[in-house]
Amino acid sequence: MRSSHYNIYKKKNSTYILLNTLTGAVAHIDEETKSSLEEKIDEIPEGVLKMFYENGFVVADNCDERKILAYHFDREKYNVIPKGMGYTVAMTYACNLACPYCYEGPEKDTEMLDNKKVDILLKNIEKNLSKRDFKSLSITLYGGEPLLAYRQCVHLMKGAFTICNEQNKEFKGDLVTNGVLINEEILDTLLKPYCDSIQITMDGGRETHNKRRICRDGSGTYDILLDVLELLWDAGINFTLKFNVDRENAETFTDLLEDLEERGLMNIKKTIGRIYPADIKKFGEGCASYTEKCFSIEEMMEYANKIHEQLDITRHLEKSLIVPRHSPCTFDRDDMYVVDPYLDLYNCWEFLGQKDKKVGYINENSETVFDYEYYEQMSRNPFEFAECRDCVYLPMCGGGCAAEAYFEKGTYHSSPCGKGNYSLQRYMERCIDILVGEIVSVPSEKS
Repeated sequence: MRSSHYNIYKKKNSTYILLNTLTGAVAHIDEETKSSLEEKIDEIPEGVLKMFYENGFVVADNCDERKILAYHFDREKYNVIPKGMGYTVAMTYACNLACPYCYEGPEKDTEMLDNKKVDILLKNIEKNLSKRDFKSLSITLYGGEPLLAYRQCVHLMKGAFTICNEQNKEFKGDLVTNGVLINEEILDTLLKPYCDSIQITMDGGRETHNKRRICRDGSGTYDILLDVLELLWDAGINFTLKFNVDRENAETFTDLLEDLEERGLMNIKKTIGRIYPADIKKFGEGCASYTEKCFSIEEMMEYANKIHEQLDITRHLEKSLIVPRHSPCTFDRDDMYVVDPYLDLYNCWEFLGQKDKKVGYINENSETVFDYEYYEQMSRNPFEFAECRDCVYLPMCGGGCAAEAYFEKGTYHSSPCGKGNYSLQRYMERCIDILVGEIVSVPSEKS
C-alpha cells in the first residue's frame, strides 16, 4: 500500500483536514496519522487502513491513479450512463444595453430565433432526448439579451417542457439576463412556470454601475435592477446576482451591498465574474480598448479571496462542490449544446458568434450536423498538458476552462492555470473551512 498521489493536507489548529481530490473523500486526522500516511503506512491499524483504502486515501502499490482518472474523465465526457442533456440557447445576439466592455461592440447582430427556428430546435431536442435514456433536459436561455425574444422564449420553454412530460423526463429551465426587461407578465408567464434559476448581473454601486450597464440612450439601470431583484425575491424566484469585476470597479461593491441590505436583499445568492481581456483578432476593436482594465487570472483570484467573505458568497457553497468534476463543463461534453439564433452550434457560450469556433449546425430537418471543428475541440485532453498531467488538482478541474485557456494562450489545448494551481488551491481551502463541522474524525492510532 502507498499514499494516494491526490491527497491534500490542510493544517487546522493541531490537526489536519485530509482531502482526496480523486474520490472527494474528506477526513479529520492528527499529526501522527498524517506522518504514517506519508512515511509509515504499514504502521496504520488495520481498521483505519481499510477505511483509508475504501476512500482512496491509500492505494495498491501497482495502482496508476491517472488511469482511474482518465476512465472517469471519458465516462463523464461521453455520458456513458446518460444522466441529463442540456441546451444553452442564444435567443438573439441583440441587446437592449450598451455596456462598454461587450465583446460584440456597439454594432450588434440583430438576428433572432423566430418561432419557425424554435420549432426546428424543438424537433432536434425531441430526437436527441429520445435517442438515449436521459433522465432530464435542461434549457438555458441566453443572449445577447434573451428577453428581447420573450415570446419565443415562452414558446421554446413550453415546448421543451411538453416534450419532457411526454418522454417522462425531468425538465430544468435557466435564464441568464441583464434583468432590465423583467416585469410581472414575464414573471408569471416565463419565470414562474419554466425557470428554476435566473442570473442577473450588476457592476458595483449606483455611480459605477450606471456608467457601465447602460441603456442605448445612455441612461443607467441600477435602480431598475434593484426593483427587479425585489420583485423576484418577493415572488420566491431562485436567482443569483453576479458581479462583473475588473480593475475599474473592484472597490465599489460596498455601496451596492449597502443598498441590498436596505432593501432586505442581503441573503440573495451572489457570485463574481471576471471580465475577459478582448481578443482583437476575434472580436475586433469593439472592446479592445477595455483590455487594460481587465484583471489577470492571478489578480482575479487575489480579489476573489479577499471579497468572498464580504459578499457572503461562501455561505452558499455546498459539500457537493468538493465532488470531483472530471469533465468541467459543456465544452467537454457530447450531451451539451450551445445554439445561436442561426441554429449554429458551439461547444461553449464564450465562443458564440466566432464562426471559426462553430462546431456544426441544426439543419431544416432538425438534424445535428457536426463540422471538423467539433472533433478538434472534443479532442481536448488535459492528460496531454504537461502542467496538468501530474497535478493533484486535476480531478477537481478537468483541465480548467477551455475558453480561459484560449483567451490567455491562444489555444484551448492547454490549461489556463498560468502560474500553477494557486486559484483552485485557495478555493479548496475555503470549501474545507466551511465543511470542518461535517468532516468525520479518524480515530487516533493510539485509541
